[in-house]
Amino acid sequence: MSSLDRQRRLHDPSRMGIMLYDDPQMGVRRLHSDRRSIVISIDGYCARSGQPTAQCSFGVFSAPQSLHISGVVFQPKTPNSTSTSNLTEHHNISDTYHQFNPLLYPNAILKSELDGRDIGQALRSIRVPGRRPQGRRVPRRGLQTGITKRQAVPVKTPRTTRTFNIEQRGAKAYNGPESNFRRLESDPASIVIAVTGRCLANGSSAAQASYGIFVSDFAVNLNRHGIVPDPFPQTSQSAELYATIGALDVLQDLIIAGEDLSHVIIKTNSAYLQKGLSIFIWKWASNGLKNHEGKPVVNGRAFKFLHERVVLLEKEYGTRVSFCLVRKDQNQQADDLAMNALR
Repeated sequence: MSSLDRQRRLHDPSRMGIMLYDDPQMGVRRLHSDRRSIVISIDGYCARSGQPTAQCSFGVFSAPQSLHISGVVFQPKTPNSTSTSNLTEHHNISDTYHQFNPLLYPNAILKSELDGRDIGQALRSIRVPGRRPQGRRVPRRGLQTGITKRQAVPVKTPRTTRTFNIEQRGAKAYNGPESNFRRLESDPASIVIAVTGRCLANGSSAAQASYGIFVSDFAVNLNRHGIVPDPFPQTSQSAELYATIGALDVLQDLIIAGEDLSHVIIKTNSAYLQKGLSIFIWKWASNGLKNHEGKPVVNGRAFKFLHERVVLLEKEYGTRVSFCLVRKDQNQQADDLAMNALR
């Protein structure tokens, strides 16, 4: 890495300035010298640092009335029990709810007056870990005048690998004896994550969407649910995509914590999600995210974002991602979590 590359990650106040302003449309803080920038403050705290009972937390702050995220840093837990079941079976998670503390995973708070827009616009500023954006020239004074369009992630993965094959891989899953994650019997280095989305009054102006992410009965600190934030369309389809983004966030936490995963199975009852990321995405990636009528794919930016994150996992970490389509009654744990968020 050249010295120039290293310097690009250090903010230079003499060049870029330190004056900020609140963007009235998106509710975030930006540099006066760059209208497409965003300023985010982060911090971490650890109680009883260095001790066996240490517990760490984090905070992310963008603007007083915009996105605030906080939570407890994931810590692997000791095993509780071992059980085996079919991948399509559902379990009673009433014992899980009373252990779940919503204060540990507060929902993101965004400005309520934001108008509805394509789901991808909210992801525009998110960068995929491991990728460095294409360089852009920023003037010393005045507003930014131009941005180099970043190149798409090269994709060479066979198109047939993302549809989970029950006949080939089997449908039996069990709680790993060390981690208590749901794993395939045929692959002890795999993990099964169930996702779903719900929407009350779907299609109306009063619609409200929620999501549920289920990892395990014994890893309740990784199970997540909540309301889909306002910038995302309040539909069941966008809720499914938002849940999948959250599932990949969980996966990212596990990889950073040291988990060595060879295969991730995203279990869903949404054919829209499963076919979109397993079959249609290959054509969309080659034609500029257009449908058969030549119009932009609905939620196209979200599909592109998820596709790039999956490719990154496959290429950089050697983690295969596949999508298993099941009936709704076979995805009850995630569905219960999504319903609980609407109560």
